[in-house]
Amino acid sequence: MPPGCARLCNRRSSGSCAASSHGRPRLVDPARIVAETERALAEGPADRTALASALKKVYPDASPAFLAHAARTYKVLAHEPEAALFRGARAPRYRWISRLPEPDPEQVRQWRRQLVRRYLAAFGPATVADMQYSSGLTGLRSTVAELSDELATVTGPGGETLWDIRAPGAVEDVEDVEVPPIRLLPDYDNILFAHADRTRIVTDDLRRRVVVVAKRMQRIVLRNGFVAGTWTLDPAPYGSRATVVIRLPGRVTAAERAAAEAEVARLGALLSPRGTAVDGPVFTDLT
Repeated sequence: MPPGCARLCNRRSSGSCAASSHGRPRLVDPARIVAETERALAEGPADRTALASALKKVYPDASPAFLAHAARTYKVLAHEPEAALFRGARAPRYRWISRLPEPDPEQVRQWRRQLVRRYLAAFGPATVADMQYSSGLTGLRSTVAELSDELATVTGPGGETLWDIRAPGAVEDVEDVEVPPIRLLPDYDNILFAHADRTRIVTDDLRRRVVVVAKRMQRIVLRNGFVAGTWTLDPAPYGSRATVVIRLPGRVTAAERAAAEAEVARLGALLSPRGTAVDGPVFTDLT
C-alpha cells in the first residue's frame, strides 16, 4: 500500500474505492480512473509521475502515490521495453495495452523460434513443457517441430523427449556428460527455475527440505550433477573475511573436497575486488 493513503473496497458504491489522503476520505471511481489513464496515455507512454499528475486534476485530494498505483491497478498497462533493463535509474514508462501495435504474424513466428533456440542454448536438453514453463508461452510444440532440423533429441529417464541445440559441443548423449563432483550454485539459480520438471536432478523430498526454506531459495550444492545440500557464506552479511560452509549428507570424498576447494577459489576470485577474502570450505552434515 502506498504511504499516506489507504484503500477500502466499498461494495455499495458499484466498485468504487475509498481513498484517504492525510485523513481526508474520498471516493475513487475505477471507471473514471481507467478513462483518465487512457486519456493520459493517448499521446504516448508515460511514467508514474506523469500518470499521477494527470489523475491529480480529477482527484486533487488523493496522494500521487495512490493515484499512480490506481492507474496501474484498475487496468493492465504494458511496460515499455527499456523497463526490462537492470541498469540505470530510469523510471519505467507505461503504454495503454489496447494501443500496442498488432505484431506481424511472421515476425511473431520468428520471435518464438529465436526464443526456443536461446532457451535450449542456455538450459537444454529440455522438454517442450520446460520451454513453456520458463517462457510463459503455450503452443511451442509446433515451433519446436519447425526447428526439428536444427535440434537434437535425447530420451530422458522417464522416456520423455528432451530437445537440445545441434551445434559443436552440444549434448546429444546424457550418459556421456562429465560433471564435476561438487558445484556451488547461487540462490535462485535457473537450474531449478527454468524447467517444469526438475526431478531429474532433485527429489521432491529434498526440494522441500533444502531448496526453498521460509519462502527463500537456498544456495544449493550439486553432487555429481544432483542437488544434495546447501552452502552459506558466513558471516552474512560478510565483510573483509568470510567462510564457505557446505552442508552435505554422508562422507565427503577426497575428490569432492578437491572440487569444493576449486569452487571456493573461484568464489574468492569473484569477491576479491570488493575486498572480501574467502576461506574454506568447511563441511557439516545436512540434517
